[in-house]
Amino acid sequence: MKLELNEVNPDYISAPGDTLKEVITSKGLTQNEVAARLGTSPKNLSGLINNKVAITPAMAVKLEYVLGVPATFWNNLMKNYQEFTENHKQDKRNLDQTEWLRNFDYADLAKKNFVPKTRKASEKVKFLLKFFGYSDFEFMQKDLSKDSILAGAYRLTTKQGPINTWSLTAWIQEGDIQAATIQTQDFSKTRLKRAIPEIRSLVSDDDPKMFLPILKKAVSKFRGGISLCSRG
Repeated sequence: MKLELNEVNPDYISAPGDTLKEVITSKGLTQNEVAARLGTSPKNLSGLINNKVAITPAMAVKLEYVLGVPATFWNNLMKNYQEFTENHKQDKRNLDQTEWLRNFDYADLAKKNFVPKTRKASEKVKFLLKFFGYSDFEFMQKDLSKDSILAGAYRLTTKQGPINTWSLTAWIQEGDIQAATIQTQDFSKTRLKRAIPEIRSLVSDDDPKMFLPILKKAVSKFRGGISLCSRG
């Protein structure tokens, strides 16, 4: 079953230290008083307020006792802030990777619903990386250089010229994504051998609408043994 998540990316989020400072002020307490009640040093509390020190779960519990604000509030605030900060760091890294877009026909991939439609270069990088399951194109390139199927593609040509290994990778990835949604039985070497003649007979049929349903039904019996569009 495919898991669908709704993604929310706010442009701004309050830093935990800013909220902590506001709560302390609203209570009419000094930072030295709060530090003493927390059992920490004024320097450490200053670090929390200036967002140089993270609010740990242990500190969140202490803040609940001292300030009357639930620990879950501080924990969630810290978690959301850290995620927000890391997402923005990744966005900056994505901007530095827009040169990789020249390897893809993004409009065509979007037309085929491999990736969402967008005109922003940074978003294209983001959607492509998520589609392929990498955080950086350089990491992806290193893996592709080790792939025997793609290595062989360098020696293949079509009427349009040499095969674009990045495009081939996109098709392989989409095949893997779709294959993961197909329910299969446990792998059986015996059943696989029996099905080989049927699978071979489909080679002569050049109409995907005809042979794909039959092929999917045949190979779905062998979980982990065959991949429809990938590395078998």
